[in-house]
Amino acid sequence: MADGLDLLKPDDAPPRELLPLRMLNEYAYCPRLFHLMHVEGRWEDNQYTVEGRHAHRRVDELDHLLPEAVDEAQAKESKKTRDAPEEAAGDEPPAVARSVPLSSDVLGLSAKLDLVSTEGDQAIPVETKRGRVPDNAERSWEPERVQLMAQGLLLREHGYQCDHGMLYFAESRTRVRIEFDEVLEYRALDLLRSAHRAMSLTVLPPPLENSPKCTGCSLAGVCLP
Repeated sequence: MADGLDLLKPDDAPPRELLPLRMLNEYAYCPRLFHLMHVEGRWEDNQYTVEGRHAHRRVDELDHLLPEAVDEAQAKESKKTRDAPEEAAGDEPPAVARSVPLSSDVLGLSAKLDLVSTEGDQAIPVETKRGRVPDNAERSWEPERVQLMAQGLLLREHGYQCDHGMLYFAESRTRVRIEFDEVLEYRALDLLRSAHRAMSLTVLPPPLENSPKCTGCSLAGVCLP
């Protein structure tokens, strides 16, 4: 499989300024909302934005650093050296880091990851979402999957193997596994490139047509004609 970063070709390379991950989520949700917030500087809180911040409050209290990525062979050799002869064989427990800041100049992206579970060179990002698991085939919405995939790309940039992530829905207290396949990776990189370009646009994108997204949008009163 081709490297997904091939999408970021020289002519399309993101600017040196890093795009915060939440802005990628907002662009995936609605380019018009993205423009109103980040180009025109408009913002309104509503019940959903307040609940979303509350769901993240615990993980945002303190930044944690990821352990260095170690491949499986190195991990086994380290364990042999560390373990006393009389100790029973077994696997090391995974390490868990919360509120992990990561960035990448290659991707043009910065983020604070809610939670990352690591074991050797394997990493699994876990993103907290307010509300319940969506009642659809994917058990998630595209902006959530794109946001999680972008976290996986950041972890890969920092030396980890990362083939899936988890969405945790606070209200239903349920985890949903998201596979980082080629289709999702391509979509995340394409949206990331488009979001960088959108920062310099002066024309307001058209509104969504008959979309349920508008019902819960805090800027619906400003946006809709």
